[in-house]
Amino acid sequence: MDSEYIRKHLGKCLAEGLAEVAEQRPFNPVLCLAHWLLKHNTNVQEEKGKKAQLALLEKEQAKAREEELKASEALEEAKKVTDTVTERQAVEEASSVLTETLTETLTETLSTDLGGEATETPVDRSKVESRSDQAEEEAKEEPRDNDEEEKAEETSTNQAEEEHKEEVMRLYGQITSKLFLSVYLDGLYHMKR
Repeated sequence: MDSEYIRKHLGKCLAEGLAEVAEQRPFNPVLCLAHWLLKHNTNVQEEKGKKAQLALLEKEQAKAREEELKASEALEEAKKVTDTVTERQAVEEASSVLTETLTETLTETLSTDLGGEATETPVDRSKVESRSDQAEEEAKEEPRDNDEEEKAEETSTNQAEEEHKEEVMRLYGQITSKLFLSVYLDGLYHMKR
């Protein structure tokens, strides 16, 4: 029974103390073992404190690593956003340059195809109305006897309108193809990124 008590309460402590004495081989081993036993409880408490501090330090280091990882991810995301914004600005600039080029080309094409009149001139409605009134009065004053003249005039007007429609459709086709090309190139640019 006494041996069990000693084994239960002093076994580990006494074995560690004896191992320490055997390792150091002091001049007075009994006195050394007595000092070691007196300091044992203090040493155990200090070791527990060190282990707790070490565990806390490891937790703090893990938190610091996580925060550093999050910060680096946020930095990478900010870089991606900046790159995306820069790319969009470049595309917008290229688009505006392309639009300006298309507009200039269209203006030049229209001016050469329409005989130098690239822009529409505003029409004064009162002049148009007075001209149409004059035409009506002339028509009333001079009745036409010949239906053939009217048909010839109508045919020439229809031909001129058809030619004008064809010219407009041709220009529209050119504009559409150039716009399609710009949209297609813009899409290819974004696909590469």
